[in-house]
Formats: sequence, C-alpha cells, structure tokens
Amino acid sequence: CLSSASGSTLQVCIVNPKTLEATAKFTTTITSQRFDHVRAIGDIGNRNFTLFGSIGSSGTIRRWIVSGGNITDDQTMTISSFYPTSSTNLGSNIMIYPVDDEYFFTDGAATYFTLYKWGQSTPVGSFGSITSASPIKTHPNGGAYFTHNNKPYIIYPYKGYHEEDGKDNSFQFNITSLTSFENFSGATLQYTVPQDENALPAIIKSDASVWTALADYLPKKKASEELLTRSINNSNTTILYTYVPGSGLASYSMTNHIVTGAEETDVNPTLEITVKDCTIYFGTTVTEATLYSVSGQAIARVTDATDMYAPTQGVYILAIDINGIITAHKIIIK
Repeated sequence: CLSSASGSTLQVCIVNPKTLEATAKFTTTITSQRFDHVRAIGDIGNRNFTLFGSIGSSGTIRRWIVSGGNITDDQTMTISSFYPTSSTNLGSNIMIYPVDDEYFFTDGAATYFTLYKWGQSTPVGSFGSITSASPIKTHPNGGAYFTHNNKPYIIYPYKGYHEEDGKDNSFQFNITSLTSFENFSGATLQYTVPQDENALPAIIKSDASVWTALADYLPKKKASEELLTRSINNSNTTILYTYVPGSGLASYSMTNHIVTGAEETDVNPTLEITVKDCTIYFGTTVTEATLYSVSGQAIARVTDATDMYAPTQGVYILAIDINGIITAHKIIIK
C-alpha cells in the first residue's frame, strides 16, 4: 500500500518478488487526511479486500471495503480510550494490523500494541490485563500477530535503546500467546528475544509442550524509534523477522512440539546422553539431533544417528527429536 500527503493517491499494488515490478490493483484519491500507515487484508489479486488506515497523532482510523475493485463501504471511527490510559491519542508513526474486517491491532509512539474492534472506541485487548508482558515504554512501535500450531501469538517491542538505565541496551521483543485474536484474556508471555548474549536460548516448559526459541542473528545495539516485525508460518516452525533501523534485520525460528505433559525422562526413557572427548552419545537412535551454540546458531546436525561430534570444547544446547518428541539439553564439553 502506498500513501502520501493530503490530496494524493492511495494505491494498492501486487509486487513480483523476482522482478520487483508493481501491478496496481486499486487506486483512490484521499483528501484532507494524511495516513501514517495503510494495510490491506483479503484477496488483493481479485480485488476483494479491506483497507485500514491510521491518521497520525490522532485516534482516527479509516476503513475501506473493496469488492471487485470498487469501494462498497468507506467509514471512519475515532478511538477514545488508549493504553497506557494516560495517552490522549495513538501518537505519531502509527502502525495498524488488521486481523479481519472487524478486529485490528494498532500502536504508535504514544501507545502499546493494542487490540480494537471496528465501531468500538475502547480496546478489546490491552496490556492493562497482562502487565507482566507489557513493554517498558511506548516509543518503539511496530509488531505482528501470527498463528503457530493453531495458537494465536503477538510479537511487539519490549524495550529499546537507553530505556532503563541510560546504557546501550539491545532492542528486545516479547512474544506472547493469546487464547484468541478477539481479546487478551489468557495472554501469557512466552519469550523475550534476543536473549542476553551470555544467556542460553529460551527453553520454557508449559503443562503440555516444550517451547524453544532460537535466534539466527542478534540485532546490534543502535538507537531508533521505529520497529517493524513480520512473521511467516511454515509447518510446525514459524520464522519471525524483526527489523530495527540502524541496526538491521534479525531472524528467529520458533518450534512447538507437543509432549502431552509428560516429563522429559518419561517421554524418552531410552535416551541417555554421555560425552567422551568431543563426541556426544545418545544411548539410542534419534530421528534428528541439532547442536546449537549458546547464542542460538546451529553448529551441527545429524539424522538417524546414535552419536554426533562437537567441533570444539564449550557449552552447547542439544535439541533431540525422537519420533517427533523434542527435548533440549545443556551440553558441556571440556
């Protein structure tokens, strides 16, 4: 979606990722309004979709419903309640993320990632109900929602540069699970990425699952006020991308394997890990084993094997898959 100043054209295009050629699918003229961000949801190729636009430093959202390339509905709503509750508008650099024709997430320089329903001026979901997962400050904006293993999640800025102690801090993002994209009830913080450079990758057990988050690249420490995230789903693995201007692009893979609540020793009773020199023995044949550095980089991988070799001495995380059951282990090679 492309939008510029008052009185200009709003155009929705499909871009060929190989040639970068843009094909216009919808065009309309905007008067007396300037939009910080416009996003479409639906079938753009067949020109049946809904557009949401946010007007900067306000609480005004505009929605166009497009059918066959023609506008069938054009409405504006005004948000009157924000989170934090001390905010009087969304702030500048407003980002908007429609879930469907009715529900949408939005945030800006004055607010957190918040869920609204079209026609309702107050939030239907906010961090007021899950303060433990709340961002530290409002100025970093941008986020994403995604579904992983049929469960809804959101990812959003947790903290930014110079926010806590005046020191050079890396940007961090929270990944929080929801019960649905219609409210924040049951929301639970699952990960904060990137982890501290000296920390292990996040391994968090819930009642029914083993959760892992592994970073392919950790963002550098840079100042910025705008953050952008995007998510791509692929089978049981979700690839999350975060971008911090002046710092760069980061990629995280998130995998969820159901363990039906059993303890690790009950799931794989034949698994007995031992280490001799730089060889790691499993005590059984594993479907797959992947060795990670403590920063999350994949070092080695074997399939249908009873052992594997670590290249050097050090501390590693070993992820073992036996018939779809994943367990994670800290390995120290001296």
